[in-house]
Formats: sequence, C-alpha cells, structure tokens
Amino acid sequence: MNIFFKRIFNFIKQHPVRYIGSLILMMVSSVAVIYPARIIGQVVDQIIKGTLTAEWLIGHLVVLVGVIAVAYAAESAWTYMIFIGYYEIQQELRVKLLRNNLRKKIPFYAHFRTGDIITRSSEDVSTMGEVMGFGTYATLNSSFMLIVTLSMMITTVSLPLTIAALIPMPILSYFVYKWGYEVEEEYSKAQAAVSELNNEVLEMIDGNYVVRAYGQEEAMIGAFREKTEVAMKKNIRVGELDSRFMPLAEFIAMLSFIIGISYGGYLVSQGVIQVGDVIAFQVYMSSIMWPIFLLGDILSTYKRGKVASSRIQELEVYDDGLERGGQSTLRRIESIEFKQFSFTYPGEEYPMLKEIDVKIGEGETLGIVGKTGSGKTTLLMQLLHQFPYNGQHISINGVPVVEYRENDVAHQIAYVPQEHILFSRSIRENMYFGKANATDDEIWAALKLAAFDKDVRRMPEGLDTIVGEKGVSLSGGQKQRLSIARALLRNRECLILDDALSAVDAKTEREIIEHLQAERKEGINLIASHRLSAIRHANEIIVLSEGRIIERGTHEELLDQKGWYYEQYNIQELEEEFE
Repeated sequence: MNIFFKRIFNFIKQHPVRYIGSLILMMVSSVAVIYPARIIGQVVDQIIKGTLTAEWLIGHLVVLVGVIAVAYAAESAWTYMIFIGYYEIQQELRVKLLRNNLRKKIPFYAHFRTGDIITRSSEDVSTMGEVMGFGTYATLNSSFMLIVTLSMMITTVSLPLTIAALIPMPILSYFVYKWGYEVEEEYSKAQAAVSELNNEVLEMIDGNYVVRAYGQEEAMIGAFREKTEVAMKKNIRVGELDSRFMPLAEFIAMLSFIIGISYGGYLVSQGVIQVGDVIAFQVYMSSIMWPIFLLGDILSTYKRGKVASSRIQELEVYDDGLERGGQSTLRRIESIEFKQFSFTYPGEEYPMLKEIDVKIGEGETLGIVGKTGSGKTTLLMQLLHQFPYNGQHISINGVPVVEYRENDVAHQIAYVPQEHILFSRSIRENMYFGKANATDDEIWAALKLAAFDKDVRRMPEGLDTIVGEKGVSLSGGQKQRLSIARALLRNRECLILDDALSAVDAKTEREIIEHLQAERKEGINLIASHRLSAIRHANEIIVLSEGRIIERGTHEELLDQKGWYYEQYNIQELEEEFE
C-alpha cells in the first residue's frame, strides 16, 4: 500500500469511534440535506394539479424544518469530529519526528540540512493536517452527497435524465487526473525550494556577525532574493495549476444544467416525468455541484499530502548506518578501551584514525593532544558512537559498546563539545539539562566547580538570567564554563571535555582543573585540548598526528622524550610568560 494512504488509514484506525460516528452522522446529514428537494418537487406538482391544501402544505413545511434542523446538527457534529484530526495528526507527527531526529547521529544531519528538516517537520506536517482535516471532510462529504443525490435522482426522477446530465463529467475527470500529477510534481519542487530557502535563512542568522564584519550584506541579500524568487515562481506554478480546476468544474456544471433542463423539458412534454420532477432534478443538480467544485481542491490536497508524506517518510526511514540493537545492561563504567581502532569517515578514502590502542580505568584521566586535524575530536566522537564502527570496536568493561543498550551508554557519559550548545532560556533552565530536578544548591555547587558562580552572582537576575539564543549574551569563556557546569551537575562516571577550556584564561583554567581533580577522583575523564596545561595532570597523555598515536606517557615522560609534546610545551610556556 502507498505509504501516504497507509499513514492515513493507520491514523483513522487509531480513532475508530470518532470516524465511525462521523460516517453515521455524515449519512444522516447527507440524506437530510437532499430530502427537501423531494418536498419542493411535490409542492410544485400539487400546485400544477390544483390539489395543494393548507393542511398538506403546513404538514410538509413542518417536516422540512425538522429535516433542516437535523441536517444542521448532524453536519456540525461530524465536521467538528473530522477537523479534530487536522490538529491531532500534526501533534503526533511532530512528536514522532522530534523523537526520530533526536535519535539520529551525525550521518543523518550530514544528509539533511537543518532548514530542510524544519520545513519537513513544519510545513509538510501542516500539509498532512490539511489532508486529515479539509481533505477528509471534503472527500467524505462529497462522496456521500454524490451517492445520496444520484440515488434520489435515479429513484425519484429518471435514470435516463440522470445519465444524460452526467455526460460532460468524463471531460472533467480527464483533466483533473492529468493536472493532478502536474500538481504533485510541481509541489515537490516548490517544497524543495522552500527547504533551500530555510537553509539560507538559518545560515544568514547564524553567520550574521561575519556577514556584517565583511560588509557582505548586499551580496547576501541579493543571493537570498534570487532564492526567494525561485521559491515564489515554483509556488506560483502550483497556484496556477490549482486555479484551473474551479473554472473547468463550473463550465462542466453549466453544461450539465443545460442538458438537464433541455432533456428534462423534453421528457415532460412526452409525459414521462412531471414538472415537479424537473424542478427537483435541478435542485439535485445544485447539490452535486458542490462535490464537483471540490473535486479539484480534493485532488490538489491529496497530491500535496502525498508529496508531504513522502518527504516526512524520508526523515523517518533514513538509515544513519549506526549499529543498534544491543540488549546488555550497563550499570557503571569501569574501563574504556580502544583496541587497534581505526576509523574512516563515510565517503572518504583514507582513515582518520589508525590503530588506536588506549585503555583507561576508574579514577584515571586521559589527555589527548595533537595539532589541528590530528583526530582528537574524532576519537571522542567515536566513543559517543556518532558514526558507524564498520567492524571496529570500542569496549566498555571489556564488552563492545554496540552490545549495550544505547540509552545505557549515553546515561553514563557527560559530554562538553567544542561547540557549546546553550538554549535560549535562563541559566537555571540550561543547568536542568544536566539534572532535571536539581536544587539551587546543587546548581551553585556545579557552577563553582566550573569557576562560573561569581559571574552568575554578579548578574542582576542571577540564575534566572536569560542567556539568549545559543548563549548570545554570554562571552565565549562564560559559555564554556556554563557548559562544563552543566556536565558536572550531570555527575556521570565518564566525563568528556573536547577542548572545553580554550576560551578561558590560564588562571581560570587552573582553578577548573584543580576542582576536577578534587571532585572526580573516582571517575573516568577524557580531555582533548590544544593547551597542554589542561592535561598535564592526566594519568596518561597521547599525542595524535594524522590519526596515529606518535607519543604517549605522563607529562614528565613526554617531556623526557623531547618530541612534539616537548616542543609544544616550551612554546606555550614561553607564550604564557609574555602574557
């Protein structure tokens, strides 16, 4: 079954009572809406025959009012029930996509750009809402209205007249079918253009300072204007195709009316039907005009929905290639081991890490240094399983990481990345990401360990200070220290700092390192850094170059080797003397 219709049917199956109730009420309202046409035809016939009486008319008027009241109540109820689906499917899809997106690792985000993910998770989800709201409403309403109306036309008026009046309909069906595929194709292009536009907006916002610093405002505006024009033209094309349906439907409807009146008049002249039947037939024809007019909108809605469903499905099924499915329970981390570990980035020819052998146990700190591009961050990211292992293994407690439940491993690690991610909330709320139920005392203790407590106390709002989007109101060093404090509040057995002290001064760095040494005597610490002062206390330091370990040992042992570490240490010591 097409994934689009499967998604719709699965949603309907989740709410059977509502949709069964809607169908019943829809049938009642359809009959109630159409039935007055029969009464009108009878009134006309009574007038022509001269047999109309006040008693007969009043009786039928009472019935007519009652039928109209039933039609109003039934249609209001089922319309409300149907349009609940408009909001519910959006809520369900957004939560599902967020859960899916949070679970995926770096290959997923390398394939889908942020703006594209946002477009699919917002506009495409809204389109699915339109399908379950207006699309379902219009489809069911039109279908039942057509069935009931045609049944009344055939059984109460004339089968030949009904067939004759519907002769122009195949013309409408042909063009609706033909244009529908064009709508699907053009809407897919339009959504891709909108995704590209959103990507551009996000990049411009993120790079706002750089754009202004280099005086590229006009150039960026010009490039953005070109992309908006592309998106506009593609959406105009979709609108142009949509605009064809209604005029054609109106034209076909007029032809049907003309045929109905002409042939109906002929049948009256032949004594086959009554004048009242012709009047009722025209009322019936008016009733089926609504479904005919809606046909284009219905098809356009479903074609858009098919595109949206496909784009959403791409997010859901994209395989980031990571090994999952481990069932072993991890209660604590006692040791971490890289054994002859090599790694090549997807799509690359040469390995980034080559035959790494490292083992670290409880109460130990591993320092990772090396020049830019040597593989420090890559090594840490592979411990976090951000890329597929492709047969390579990292072991925790002697067991390959992939054999543990994914959440168990993540639960035991606190990670501070190079790019510090802060949320546009207060300092307290950002700290809650480390520990959701943390008390203020616990928060202040973690801030003190990160040497950030004094800064926060100087802020007018204290812990309630809003840091702004991505921590825009904080300096680089403050962002780093808040990120470190959040990780320390998490208080996990394994702490990973990926060049997390690069923006703080030497004095603050020493203070933080001293706190880490005092507070994390039993934990496992992995610290990657360009500044050797951040890792000189480590139990073991490894020096990476082009993905290989070229030196290893304690700080003193590496100085004795007089290699890269020794040279870099002398350079940094000299730089500190001149600061």
